[in-house]
Amino acid sequence: MERKRTIGVFAIISPFLVYYAVSLVVEIIASILIIVPEMQKGGTLNVEETAIQVMNAFMSHLTLITSAVALFVIPFFGLMYKKDSAYEKTLGIVKEEKAPIWKYAIIICLAIVACIGLNNLIVLGNVAAYSGTYEETATALYKESFFAQVIGLGILVPIAEEFMFRGIIYKRLSFITRKGKAMLLSALMFGLYHGNLVQAIYGFILGYLAVYIYEKYDSLKASILFHSVINLTSVIGTEYGLYTWIFGNVFRVGIVTVLCGAMASSFFVIMQKQFKKEIKTDV
Repeated sequence: MERKRTIGVFAIISPFLVYYAVSLVVEIIASILIIVPEMQKGGTLNVEETAIQVMNAFMSHLTLITSAVALFVIPFFGLMYKKDSAYEKTLGIVKEEKAPIWKYAIIICLAIVACIGLNNLIVLGNVAAYSGTYEETATALYKESFFAQVIGLGILVPIAEEFMFRGIIYKRLSFITRKGKAMLLSALMFGLYHGNLVQAIYGFILGYLAVYIYEKYDSLKASILFHSVINLTSVIGTEYGLYTWIFGNVFRVGIVTVLCGAMASSFFVIMQKQFKKEIKTDV
């Protein structure tokens, strides 16, 4: 049955509006929690001092704030996703059979090597030099406790972002444009959403892989797993000095990067062969 193209521009931007509305509420609450203790101390804060304290506290707890936003938007996105799925059923769109659990192991392997390999390429390309906010953001995200990073960045954020970008935005785009264009647009939006050049490049590439996996497996769980493993690889690798070890030797960097590229390509080919479903990416 041919899809009805009844979805407008507002349907595409509405997830962003929900996300930023929740972000605003969480940030206001966080600001109050920062300012009130200072007022109770009896200190007098001028506007400039208050702004500096709020910003410093925000950056010190960026992971917790980001995680809180993700936690509170997940129910909203879940309802939007459920509504869209119900709409698909009215059009007679049938879901593919679920992939066996062992096929999800391919996603885990691909995510690990893609994450390490792409991180290495970005560092080698010195892309961070062209992004004024990346270093500050990256440092702030990994300031929080390891447990908070695992729960927040490794679980909550991937769930929220996959609901938003793959489960809602991509699916809605695929109703109003060709699938290939919808995949590219959703990946581009995901990259730009991160707000700096390094994460934009990183987000675009991995965002495209995530939407490809979502289509290939016909499951949001598959793209969530991919996204979660990528984030956990970064968190664990940073915590235990994996990237410091890799870049401790120039030959090691080259070998690891080439191996990751070769392995990522192999896992991608395996994934393609394991599924009969073909994705038409004509734009």
